[in-house]
Amino acid sequence: MRRVAVIGYIAGGKSSLARVPAAKRGLPYHELDRLQITSDWRAVPRPEFLARHAAVIAEPAWVIDGIGLWRSLSDRLLAADAIVHIDHPLWLHFLWTTKRGDGRRERSDDPPPLPELERIFPFIWDYHRRIRPRVLRLLQQLAETKTVHTLRRPEELAAFAAAWGGG
Repeated sequence: MRRVAVIGYIAGGKSSLARVPAAKRGLPYHELDRLQITSDWRAVPRPEFLARHAAVIAEPAWVIDGIGLWRSLSDRLLAADAIVHIDHPLWLHFLWTTKRGDGRRERSDDPPPLPELERIFPFIWDYHRRIRPRVLRLLQQLAETKTVHTLRRPEELAAFAAAWGGG
């Protein structure tokens, strides 16, 4: 696996999963949020983001975590050799977002706290209701030509991280 897309809900463990194997396998790691959102949580202009994203997915090897714009997501998944879809139960994403949003940082490399929860929760619900069904349909189509891993429980996420990061 030289090009790996890690996708899923906000606060689902994408970045934590993607960092370790990228480092152990010597693959460039890109956090999609850093391509599309400024440090003060403002959106990068769409044309600039799409240009940044296109440059990254044109590279011969990468691990990218995040969803982003639908156009960027579908382009990234088509360019990927492997796709890891983190799809925990909805309630767990709300819980983990709350933990991130209260300013606690478990590790020094954790992302900064999210902006106000009242702004983030609607994104999670919208992803669940509107984006996730599209993602599932696209993954079903891509499973014929790509390696697709769907992780539905924290235990699966931990086991996958241990196995993937060690190889």
